[in-house]
Amino acid sequence: MFRDYMKTRLAVFLAVLALPGALVAGVCLTPEQATNDTPLETGFAVAIQSDQGQGSIDCSAFTGPGGPMFQIDVDQDKTVGTADPFAPILWSVRDTNSEVNADVVFIGNSDGSRCTQYYKANARSGFAAAGTKSNKDATLVACSDGQFEEVPPVVVAPIAPVSTADNCEVDSESAKLQQAINDNGKYDVVIAIGRGEKGDNTAICSDTVELGAQKRCVDRCVTPDADSPVTYDPTSPVCTADSIFYPMKCRACELSTVIDSDPFDPGSPQFCWEQLQKVELDDPQYPPGGSFKKAPGPKSNQVWKVDEYAGSTCYKISGTTDYGYRYAYWVPSGCPK
Repeated sequence: MFRDYMKTRLAVFLAVLALPGALVAGVCLTPEQATNDTPLETGFAVAIQSDQGQGSIDCSAFTGPGGPMFQIDVDQDKTVGTADPFAPILWSVRDTNSEVNADVVFIGNSDGSRCTQYYKANARSGFAAAGTKSNKDATLVACSDGQFEEVPPVVVAPIAPVSTADNCEVDSESAKLQQAINDNGKYDVVIAIGRGEKGDNTAICSDTVELGAQKRCVDRCVTPDADSPVTYDPTSPVCTADSIFYPMKCRACELSTVIDSDPFDPGSPQFCWEQLQKVELDDPQYPPGGSFKKAPGPKSNQVWKVDEYAGSTCYKISGTTDYGYRYAYWVPSGCPK
């Protein structure tokens, strides 16, 4: 049965201290959403930039390791301006030469909203959506510096965070975090970030006493296409009925049984939306565990960010609480140095 976690405390404690990753503004896609389903073969997005205001899309404004960028031809299987304004465009490099790849992909709406997507590892396909995702005409341009990255025969998976799901007691230092969150009645989750001999150290530990087991999921949503074995027809009467329950064919996202959600993980964890929205129904018209309900939405609006400043061990932690108050902290207290 789905446990009612919405009543659970979700206060988050940020422990020292750097959070790598790109900032995503506006309503552009995230790097994960802009990456195609097989990033080891088609490259992956590393950063997304959201802009407003009128401006031309010009590849010559960028320079890569191979020199000034130039425009390359790409195919698109969807266009903004159709019946579904929220559907991203799937773009793919038209040239059959496998060494031709995109480094930057622009998409701009006629209202001036633009998203700039940066790729690496020889990206040949991906997803794109314009800034406002509104039903407006859009232009997509792909840029390349002409340089092909030599991909090693063995691709090393990124270092996964230590978590309660994967053993927060993997060593004595991590075990201290797990025990600390278990013993603390005020907080349910601890996010610990720091440096170590093998690079970034990240731990996401939750209270096993109060919350129980932690399970990993992948925070992506891929719109089903015409080849999906499970249909997606949001206009069907059964999908538009006044009910919070919907059969699988009305789902908004592809299933993890159809798309490998994480090529780095042989366990192929489910998508987060699948985990959170699945329900068990006794109604005979719905197969057990085969239907989904609308997501209730997050209880909290807390947003936190950690900036690491180069040249010194100096971090700024900033964010907004549930009540809308903004807080910021320097670590260590003598920053900046």
